Amino acid sequence: MKRFKKVTPLAFFHELVNELQPTYLLLFVACFFGMPQAKSQSPLKVQFEINNLGFPVKGTFDSLSISYSFDPAKIEQSKFAVNIFAASINTGIIARDRHLQKAKYFDVEQFPILSFQSKNMVVTPTGYRLIGRLTIKGHSEEIQIDVNRVDNSTEGYLETAFQVNRSTFDIGNKSFILGNEVRISLMLML
Repeated sequence: MKRFKKVTPLAFFHELVNELQPTYLLLFVACFFGMPQAKSQSPLKVQFEINNLGFPVKGTFDSLSISYSFDPAKIEQSKFAVNIFAASINTGIIARDRHLQKAKYFDVEQFPILSFQSKNMVVTPTGYRLIGRLTIKGHSEEIQIDVNRVDNSTEGYLETAFQVNRSTFDIGNKSFILGNEVRISLMLML
Protein backbone atom coordinates (compact mmCIF):
# COMPACT_ATOMS: atom_id res chain seq x y z
CA MET A 1 0.00 0.00 0.00
CA LYS A 2 1.37 3.36 -1.05
CA ARG A 3 1.31 6.08 1.58
CA PHE A 4 0.63 9.69 0.75
CA LYS A 5 2.22 12.50 2.67
CA LYS A 6 0.04 15.24 4.07
CA VAL A 7 0.38 18.43 2.06
CA THR A 8 -1.06 21.82 2.89
CA PRO A 9 -2.96 23.61 0.13
CA LEU A 10 -0.17 26.18 -0.17
CA ALA A 11 2.49 23.46 -0.51
CA PHE A 12 0.35 21.68 -3.10
CA PHE A 13 -0.02 24.85 -5.16
CA HIS A 14 3.75 25.50 -4.89
CA GLU A 15 4.52 21.99 -6.16
CA LEU A 16 1.99 22.42 -8.93
CA VAL A 17 3.65 25.65 -10.06
CA ASN A 18 7.04 23.93 -10.13
CA GLU A 19 5.73 20.86 -11.99
CA LEU A 20 3.42 22.34 -14.60
CA GLN A 21 4.18 24.51 -17.56
CA PRO A 22 2.61 27.98 -17.50
CA THR A 23 -0.10 27.04 -20.02
CA TYR A 24 -1.31 24.15 -17.89
CA LEU A 25 -1.12 26.29 -14.78
CA LEU A 26 -3.32 28.92 -16.42
CA LEU A 27 -5.81 26.22 -17.40
CA PHE A 28 -5.81 24.86 -13.84
CA VAL A 29 -6.39 28.32 -12.33
CA ALA A 30 -9.17 29.04 -14.84
CA CYS A 31 -10.96 25.78 -14.03
CA PHE A 32 -10.40 25.99 -10.29
CA PHE A 33 -11.28 29.63 -9.74
CA GLY A 34 -13.53 30.20 -12.75
CA MET A 35 -13.00 32.46 -15.68
CA PRO A 36 -14.85 35.74 -15.74
CA GLN A 37 -17.70 35.41 -18.19
CA ALA A 38 -18.46 38.14 -20.68
CA LYS A 39 -22.12 38.89 -20.16
CA SER A 40 -24.20 40.94 -22.53
CA GLN A 41 -26.09 43.27 -20.29
CA SER A 42 -29.61 44.08 -21.33
CA PRO A 43 -30.64 47.67 -20.66
CA LEU A 44 -33.89 46.23 -19.26
CA LYS A 45 -34.31 44.63 -15.84
CA VAL A 46 -37.51 42.68 -15.10
CA GLN A 47 -38.46 41.64 -11.57
CA PHE A 48 -41.62 40.09 -10.20
CA GLU A 49 -43.14 39.26 -6.83
CA ILE A 50 -46.06 37.03 -5.86
CA ASN A 51 -47.33 35.85 -2.49
CA ASN A 52 -47.02 32.14 -1.75
CA LEU A 53 -48.31 30.92 1.63
CA GLY A 54 -48.56 34.59 2.57
CA PHE A 55 -44.84 35.21 1.95
CA PRO A 56 -43.48 37.21 -0.97
CA VAL A 57 -41.58 35.20 -3.59
CA LYS A 58 -39.35 37.42 -5.70
CA GLY A 59 -37.67 36.64 -8.97
CA THR A 60 -36.33 37.86 -12.27
CA PHE A 61 -36.25 36.88 -15.90
CA ASP A 62 -32.61 36.77 -16.89
CA SER A 63 -32.89 36.45 -20.67
CA LEU A 64 -34.79 38.99 -22.71
CA SER A 65 -34.59 41.33 -25.64
CA ILE A 66 -35.93 44.80 -26.16
CA SER A 67 -36.27 47.08 -29.13
CA TYR A 68 -37.40 50.61 -28.44
CA SER A 69 -37.38 54.22 -29.51
CA PHE A 70 -38.03 56.90 -26.91
CA ASP A 71 -37.86 60.63 -27.47
CA PRO A 72 -39.45 62.86 -24.79
CA ALA A 73 -40.02 65.52 -27.46
CA LYS A 74 -42.03 63.05 -29.59
CA ILE A 75 -43.69 60.78 -27.02
CA GLU A 76 -46.47 59.74 -29.39
CA GLN A 77 -43.82 58.16 -31.66
CA SER A 78 -42.30 56.05 -28.87
CA LYS A 79 -42.28 52.29 -29.48
CA PHE A 80 -41.41 49.39 -27.20
CA ALA A 81 -41.18 45.69 -28.08
CA VAL A 82 -40.08 43.30 -25.33
CA ASN A 83 -39.53 39.53 -25.54
CA ILE A 84 -38.86 37.65 -22.33
CA PHE A 85 -37.67 34.05 -22.50
CA ALA A 86 -39.86 32.20 -20.02
CA ALA A 87 -37.24 29.51 -19.33
CA SER A 88 -34.97 32.21 -17.87
CA ILE A 89 -37.18 32.57 -14.79
CA ASN A 90 -34.98 32.86 -11.71
CA THR A 91 -36.41 32.74 -8.18
CA GLY A 92 -33.12 31.70 -6.62
CA ILE A 93 -34.31 28.09 -6.18
CA ILE A 94 -33.58 25.86 -9.18
CA ALA A 95 -36.25 23.27 -8.31
CA ARG A 96 -38.93 25.96 -8.09
CA ASP A 97 -37.76 27.51 -11.39
CA ARG A 98 -38.07 24.12 -13.13
CA HIS A 99 -41.53 23.66 -11.61
CA LEU A 100 -42.63 27.08 -12.92
CA GLN A 101 -41.40 26.16 -16.41
CA LYS A 102 -43.88 23.25 -16.63
CA ALA A 103 -47.19 23.33 -18.53
CA LYS A 104 -49.24 24.22 -15.43
CA TYR A 105 -47.42 27.52 -15.10
CA PHE A 106 -45.40 29.05 -17.97
CA ASP A 107 -45.32 26.00 -20.28
CA VAL A 108 -41.96 27.05 -21.72
CA GLU A 109 -41.92 24.28 -24.32
CA GLN A 110 -45.12 25.41 -26.00
CA PHE A 111 -44.89 29.14 -25.12
CA PRO A 112 -41.19 30.03 -24.82
CA ILE A 113 -41.68 33.81 -25.02
CA LEU A 114 -43.65 36.35 -22.98
CA SER A 115 -44.04 39.54 -25.00
CA PHE A 116 -45.13 43.13 -24.76
CA GLN A 117 -45.80 45.30 -27.81
CA SER A 118 -46.63 48.97 -27.28
CA LYS A 119 -49.41 50.70 -29.18
CA ASN A 120 -49.21 54.20 -27.78
CA MET A 121 -47.48 56.37 -25.20
CA VAL A 122 -48.93 59.58 -23.77
CA VAL A 123 -47.81 62.24 -21.32
CA THR A 124 -49.51 62.27 -17.90
CA PRO A 125 -49.17 64.77 -15.02
CA THR A 126 -46.72 62.41 -13.28
CA GLY A 127 -44.82 60.99 -16.26
CA TYR A 128 -46.09 58.80 -19.08
CA ARG A 129 -48.66 56.11 -19.75
CA LEU A 130 -47.69 53.23 -22.00
CA ILE A 131 -50.48 51.26 -23.64
CA GLY A 132 -49.82 47.93 -25.28
CA ARG A 133 -50.47 44.18 -25.49
CA LEU A 134 -49.00 41.74 -23.00
CA THR A 135 -48.97 38.14 -24.25
CA ILE A 136 -48.29 35.18 -21.97
CA LYS A 137 -49.06 31.55 -22.83
CA GLY A 138 -50.97 32.59 -25.94
CA HIS A 139 -53.29 34.90 -23.97
CA SER A 140 -53.13 38.60 -24.94
CA GLU A 141 -54.40 41.45 -22.84
CA GLU A 142 -54.21 45.19 -23.42
CA ILE A 143 -52.59 46.85 -20.43
CA GLN A 144 -51.82 50.41 -19.41
CA ILE A 145 -48.62 51.06 -17.52
CA ASP A 146 -47.66 54.29 -15.75
CA VAL A 147 -44.00 55.05 -16.45
CA ASN A 148 -41.64 57.47 -14.73
CA ARG A 149 -38.45 58.91 -16.14
CA VAL A 150 -35.58 59.23 -13.69
CA ASP A 151 -32.49 61.23 -14.54
CA ASN A 152 -29.46 61.61 -12.32
CA SER A 153 -26.00 62.99 -12.98
CA THR A 154 -24.64 59.81 -14.60
CA GLU A 155 -27.58 58.06 -16.26
CA GLY A 156 -31.25 58.11 -17.04
CA TYR A 157 -33.84 55.39 -17.01
CA LEU A 158 -37.53 54.63 -17.25
CA GLU A 159 -39.17 52.70 -14.44
CA THR A 160 -42.57 51.22 -13.83
CA ALA A 161 -44.36 48.87 -11.49
CA PHE A 162 -47.73 47.30 -12.19
CA GLN A 163 -49.81 44.22 -11.39
CA VAL A 164 -51.30 41.47 -13.51
CA ASN A 165 -53.66 38.70 -12.50
CA ARG A 166 -51.95 35.37 -13.20
CA SER A 167 -55.27 33.61 -13.92
CA THR A 168 -55.88 36.00 -16.85
CA PHE A 169 -52.88 34.36 -18.51
CA ASP A 170 -53.63 30.80 -17.34
CA ILE A 171 -50.61 30.64 -15.03
CA GLY A 172 -51.31 28.01 -12.39
CA ASN A 173 -54.67 26.83 -11.07
CA LYS A 174 -56.95 28.53 -8.59
CA SER A 175 -55.24 28.40 -5.24
CA PHE A 176 -55.66 29.51 -1.65
CA ILE A 177 -51.89 29.28 -1.22
CA LEU A 178 -50.66 31.16 -4.29
CA GLY A 179 -51.70 34.78 -4.71
CA ASN A 180 -53.45 35.88 -7.89
CA GLU A 181 -51.75 39.27 -8.26
CA VAL A 182 -48.23 39.35 -9.63
CA ARG A 183 -46.34 42.59 -9.07
CA ILE A 184 -43.97 43.37 -11.93
CA SER A 185 -41.32 46.07 -11.96
CA LEU A 186 -39.19 47.11 -14.89
CA MET A 187 -36.26 49.45 -15.26
CA LEU A 188 -34.96 50.46 -18.69
CA MET A 189 -31.62 52.21 -18.87
CA LEU A 190 -31.66 54.97 -21.49
